[in-house]
Parts: sequence; C-alpha cells; structure tokens
Amino acid sequence: MKTLKDLIFRKLVLNRRKNRCIVFILLGILVFISTTDFSGAQDSLDQGAKQPSSVTVKEGTEMLVDNAVQLGVNWLKTGVGNNGPNWAKRIEFEFDLQEDNEPVWSILTVQPLFQTDDKSRTYFTQLRLARNHKFGDSRTTANLGLGYRQLFNNNSLLLGANAFFDYESDMDHTRIGGGLEAKWHNFDFFANLYEATSDIRSYSNASGSGTEEALDGFDLELTSQVPYLPWMRIRGKYYGYNSNQASDDIDGWSASTEMDLHPNMRLEFGITDDNFSDGTLFARFTFQLANNARPAATTKLVDDKPFEVRDMTEHSLDKVRRTNTIKVERVASGSITISRQ
Repeated sequence: MKTLKDLIFRKLVLNRRKNRCIVFILLGILVFISTTDFSGAQDSLDQGAKQPSSVTVKEGTEMLVDNAVQLGVNWLKTGVGNNGPNWAKRIEFEFDLQEDNEPVWSILTVQPLFQTDDKSRTYFTQLRLARNHKFGDSRTTANLGLGYRQLFNNNSLLLGANAFFDYESDMDHTRIGGGLEAKWHNFDFFANLYEATSDIRSYSNASGSGTEEALDGFDLELTSQVPYLPWMRIRGKYYGYNSNQASDDIDGWSASTEMDLHPNMRLEFGITDDNFSDGTLFARFTFQLANNARPAATTKLVDDKPFEVRDMTEHSLDKVRRTNTIKVERVASGSITISRQ
C-alpha cells in the first residue's frame, strides 16, 4: 500500500515538466510587475472614484469599460517595463514552436560591460538559458557570449565581433563559437562558426543505447526590412554542419518573416529545410520587458518612405543572431540521426 509521501512524490515527478513551465511563467510575471509603471491605472481608478455618487449603474459600468479600453490603448501605444532598472529592460523571454517537436523555452539578456558616452564603442555580454528537446528528451542549454561593436559613418554603420561558449548539461556537450555582424541602412548580416569541444558521449535509456557527438558548423544570415513596413523584416539563412558518421554533411537553409507586433512583442515564423530531413515549419514568439528600438505595428503601421536610415546607437545592445542550440549527431543500432533543435 502506497503511503501519502509516495503518492505526493509520484505526483511531483510526473508533473515536473508542467512545474517548470509554471515557474518560468511566474518568473516572467514577477519581473513584468517589478518593471511596469501602473500609475496610469491608478489615475484611471482615482478618476472613477471622483465621479458623483448619483451616477446610475449603467453609467458606472460604461465608465469602467471606457477606462479599461483607454488603459489597453495606452499599453498598445507605449509598451511596458520602461520604468524599471536598465538591466531588467534588456531581458527577453522566448517561446519556440517547431513542427513535430516539443516547444523551447528560453530567457536571454544582453548587458553592457563598457560603453562610451556616445555609444560608438560597446563591450557587452549575452547570456541565455533554455530548455529544449532532442531525440525525445528534455535538455538544458546555456550560452555565454562576449562581444564588441563599433559605429561608423555618422552612426549609420555597425560592425561587431563576438565569441560564445555553449553548454548542454544533460549530456555534457560543449561548443565554442565566433561570429561577425554588420548592420547598415536596412540590412543586417550575420556570420557564425561553431566548433565542438566535447568528445563522443554514450547514453543508455529505456529505448536503447548508443553514442552522441556535437558537430562543427557555420551559418550565414541576411535580413532586410520590408519596404514601407518598418516593423516587418524578411530573413534568409544558409547553414552547414560536418557529419562525423554519415557519408554526407548537413546542408540546409531557412526563410522567415519577423514582425514587431508591439514595442514589447515580436513574432517570427518560417520554414527550415536540409538534406537530412523534410521542410519544417517554425514559429518564435518573443516578449521583451522594455520597448525595443524598432518601430512596431501598433506605433507605425505604414511609413511614407520605403526605408528609413537607422540610428545604430539604438542597436548597440541588440542580441546576437546565432544558433544557440548545439547540433548533435546520434548513432544507435547502426542508424544515424541529426538533432533538429
């Protein structure tokens, strides 16, 4: 007969994935509350409280609805989190969905280590922690990066370089990476190299046993704004990885559309395909605690010019575009499988 302690333990173990998601959501809510100015809401409530007591129930209801609508409009216009500490403004939460795969949760921040007063030179760090899935298993990935950016040509051109260390804790896969980036006018270019530093790892579980190995690779990405829509961008990427066991290396591409729907919210969706798997649809939702530097659909839907020259001082602390998840090759019972995440 199972004791109460055994039943509680079993319940917690069976729901550990759900518990992690709940903790992640609660963390986001707490940071959101700590960085949001609710004075507008208080003013609306105070205004409602000052109304004459002779108003009817219908009039009172209409005033409450009007206040709620106005609060919603103000939020859509201005965003949230702009009154919090500067370090908190640069935190973002990301939720990735990929066809035929489990979702990926992540939290990322970019923080300055040193920046000149005119923002022409910036040393920064980028930190990320994610919970992703490979071969049916949940895994934790951490990314630690250092970078340098410098502005040229009256702050219309940004050039940068970065270096990263990637670690997947569950199988102890490790990787180092280096990247270059250039942003000019309305185009962004990113080039990244990845070199595995861990040895072959052995695994054994209920489905069988075998080996896993992190792979070397690279990716190149070009981004352009959509004319007259400053809140929308199109991205194209080409990537490749060196297979250590298969006869062919991995060659693939992806194409996506990215939209700043709101000063705090970004949506990217597209397709990725390579010679080891069929085309896969994906969607990526990002919530940033403070307004980003780009126009949003709620603030500037259509521009009267096809392109606007960007002030790169506003992009000196943008996140580095790279593949943060370590690409892994698994060999089991003579078959070779490449991780999709």
